Amino acid sequence: MRDDESSKVVRIPYIRFKQTCVSRVTVCPTGICLATANLAVIEEVRMQRSMRAKKKRRVGAIAVSVLVAGLGPLLLATPGQTQVPYAQASIKASATGTVVHAGALQSGATRLLDGEVAFSGAAYDSQGLTQTLLNEMQRPFAPVNASKLSSGRASGLEVGLGVTPKDPNQLILAGEADASSPPSGPPVTKEIGPVPAGPLAWASVLRGTADANAVPSVCALGTDLSNGTAFAADAQLLDAGKSTPTGLQSPVLAADAPTPDRAVSNSTSRTLFVSQRDSKGKLQGPDFGVMSEVRETIAPVTFFKGTPNQFTIEVLGEWVLQTVATGLPGGAYVHYGPEKASPSTPILRVIQSSGTQTFSFQDVFGSKGLVITIPGVAEIAIGEDPRAIGGSDTSSPETSPGGTKTSAAVDVARVRSLPNAPGDIEDVRVGHMEASALVPAGGVACPLPITKIPSVSSVNVGGTFTTTFTVNNPFQCTLKNVSITDDVTTDGLATFSVDSTDPTAAVTGGGKTGTISWTGLGDIKPGKSETVSAVFGAHGGTGHIIDIAKGSAKLADCGTPGATVAGVDVSVTGAGLSGSSPLVSVPVGVQTAVAAAVATPPSNAAVAPEVAKNSGELPRSGRNILILVATGFLLIAAGAVAIKTASYGS
Repeated sequence: MRDDESSKVVRIPYIRFKQTCVSRVTVCPTGICLATANLAVIEEVRMQRSMRAKKKRRVGAIAVSVLVAGLGPLLLATPGQTQVPYAQASIKASATGTVVHAGALQSGATRLLDGEVAFSGAAYDSQGLTQTLLNEMQRPFAPVNASKLSSGRASGLEVGLGVTPKDPNQLILAGEADASSPPSGPPVTKEIGPVPAGPLAWASVLRGTADANAVPSVCALGTDLSNGTAFAADAQLLDAGKSTPTGLQSPVLAADAPTPDRAVSNSTSRTLFVSQRDSKGKLQGPDFGVMSEVRETIAPVTFFKGTPNQFTIEVLGEWVLQTVATGLPGGAYVHYGPEKASPSTPILRVIQSSGTQTFSFQDVFGSKGLVITIPGVAEIAIGEDPRAIGGSDTSSPETSPGGTKTSAAVDVARVRSLPNAPGDIEDVRVGHMEASALVPAGGVACPLPITKIPSVSSVNVGGTFTTTFTVNNPFQCTLKNVSITDDVTTDGLATFSVDSTDPTAAVTGGGKTGTISWTGLGDIKPGKSETVSAVFGAHGGTGHIIDIAKGSAKLADCGTPGATVAGVDVSVTGAGLSGSSPLVSVPVGVQTAVAAAVATPPSNAAVAPEVAKNSGELPRSGRNILILVATGFLLIAAGAVAIKTASYGS
C-alpha cells in the first residue's frame, strides 16, 4: 500500500464543527480517528442541531403567537375606527330654541328685562348632567343633576326682571314642563290660557311638553333621548299703553296675527341617536351617532304695535337647525334653513306702513346675510350663517374632521332698536336656535339585550339541564330577522350533548365544541321579548360546560317623528343590532355514590378465594416488572460471558 493511500482524507458533508480537533478536514492514517473520535463529536453536533431546531421552532411559535395576538384584532376589525359600547361611551348632546327673545338694559351679568316666547331645551350626557346648561343669552335650559342622564324642558312664555344667569325668570306663565331620566316616564305637559298678566305679558294659550328617555345600559332607539316643545298663541310682551282683559293695548313686542293659524309660535328641541350617515345620506358605518335638533314655527313678530313706528317680521314655514356627529371622518355636519324651500320660495317678509319687502330663499342664503335699517326705529339682520355658540357673527360652527363633535348657533333675524325708537330693546332675536353633539371616535355601539339562564348551578356526569335564552326589546322599534347563536365549549374532562331545543334549532358539533343556531324567530314588538331553550347533557368527567350566546336583529317600524336632514333619512330604521350574553359556565362533577359503588364490590358477591385475597386489585405493573426484566438481561449477559470464556478456555 502506498503511503498516500494509507492516509485518507474524509469530508463530512453538511456538518460544521466548532471543536478545534474537527474544525477542519481531519487526516487519519488508518481511518479509525473518524470512526472513534469523530463519532462522538458528530452525535454531539446532531444533538446541538436538534436543540437549535427545537429552539427555533419555539421562537417561531412564540413569534407567531405574538403576531397573531397583536394583529388579530386589526385583522378582525372592520375598516375605520372601532366603535365604543354604549355603556362605556362619553356622549353629549344639547339643543335649545326660543321663538322670540327680548332683552333690555343689561348691566354686567344682570339683565333688567328678559322675555322668552316658546322657550324649549333638551340635553343628554352619558356621564350625568353635572352642570347647568345656559344658552347664549345666559338663560338656563337644562338643570344640574348628576344622577340624571337626560332632561327636557319647555315654557310657553316667561318674563324675568333683574335676573342673572343663575336665576330663573320669575314669571313662567304656563308653568315649566320639566322631565328627566332615569327613570323614564310619560311626557310632562303644562297648559294654561287665556293669560292676562299685563302690563308684562298676555297670551291666549300657552303650553309646554317635555320628555326624557335615557337609561344607563340600553340605547334609546326609535325615540328621543330628550325633548321639549313650547307653544304660544297670541303672545305679547311689555305694554306701553293700558292693558285690557283681551290683550295689551300697545305691546312693544307681539307674536300674533289676525288669523289663528298664523298666531301660533312653536319651538321643539330634541336629542336622539341616528344612523352613521354623512351629510349626503351615504351610510358610513353600522353603528350610531347623535343628532341635536331645533325646529321652530314662528308667528309674525310685530314691534311697537299700535304706534306709527310699527313693523312686522314674518317668517314663513318651519325652520330647523341640526348638528350631527357620527364618530367617523366626514360625519360631523350642520344643517340650517327652512325645512322645504326652493331657491325662489319666499321665506321672509318685513312689513311696514310704507310697504312690504319680500325675500326669497336665494336672497337670504345667497350671501353672508342682509341688514335692513328702518330709519330711527330699528336695525334688522337676517340670513346670517350659523356661527359658533357664543362666537361672533362671523365665526364658523365647530365641526371636527374626525366626525366626533359639532355645534352651532343661529338666529333667523336679529333686531336692535335705534336711539329714537319708542321702546328701548337692546337685544331681540327671532328664531334663535343652538345645537351641539359629541360622540367617541368610531361612534356608539348599541347592544341587543340578550340573557341566558341555566336551570342548575352544577350538574353531574350523566345528568341534564336546560338553558333559557331571552332577547328583550326595550326600543321603540320592532325587532325583525331575530337570530340567536350559542357557541358551546368545555374544559377538563367534561363533554356535552344537545339533547333537544325549543323551537327547533340547527345543532352542529358536540363533545368538546359545538353551536346551536336559531334563525327566523319572528318579530319582537317594543317592550316584548322572545325566549328559546336548549337541553344539555353532561358527559365525560369533571370540568365545565361553557357557552356564550350572541343575537342579532334589524330595527323596523320605529317611532315618530324619525329623523331627516335636508330630506335625507338618518333615522335608526333599518339599522342592525347585535349583542352577547354574559358567559355561562356550568360545573360538571362525578357523583360520589357512583364512585364508591365502583370501588367497593358488593359484600355478597361470589368471588373466588384467590381474587378475594387481592381485595379486587389488578396485578401491579411498572417498576417491579422492569427490575425483573433488567435482572433477566444481566443474567443473560453474564451467561454469554461465561460461555465465551469457556469457549476460549477450550
